Amino acid sequence: SDRLLEELKKQWDDHKTTMVMIRDILMYMDRNFVTQYKKVPVYEMGLMIFREKVSGHARVKSQLLTLMLDNINAERRGEQVDRILLKHTVNMLVELGVQGKNVYRECFEDQFLDHTRKFYQDESKQYISQNPCSDYLKKAEKRIREEKARVENYLHETTMEKIQELCDEEW
Repeated sequence: SDRLLEELKKQWDDHKTTMVMIRDILMYMDRNFVTQYKKVPVYEMGLMIFREKVSGHARVKSQLLTLMLDNINAERRGEQVDRILLKHTVNMLVELGVQGKNVYRECFEDQFLDHTRKFYQDESKQYISQNPCSDYLKKAEKRIREEKARVENYLHETTMEKIQELCDEEW
């Protein structure tokens, strides 16, 4: 269920608030020592710890991906999903991308694109075999609009070009 997403949102918000307080307390050290000795700034260190211990934990990571993909599949079937919670989860993955890591791409986007490609390969084959060409084209246009809206509503902007390419190939 979405309880993991809700709990993750709460923990992430609490963690960021705490990290801002710690960063403010250690501001002098952060500005002088960290810069002088080329260490990782306090706030970034906090992001790295959350990434390693929470979002990067094997069970959390796999369940998070499954939940996000399940929500997207449900939305494709016409069901209501909590887009705000999905947007928050995506933003968290993007923000965790510090020190050369692209957490959004590695933990979600690559698998999302693979999953989407498979979904549309199956759907387009089935639809074209059972419907006239004009209906197929209408369906393709509708699905492409839906995918673009999905990116605009809660996925990261870097996904737009990739999803457009994918839709062009599969439809």
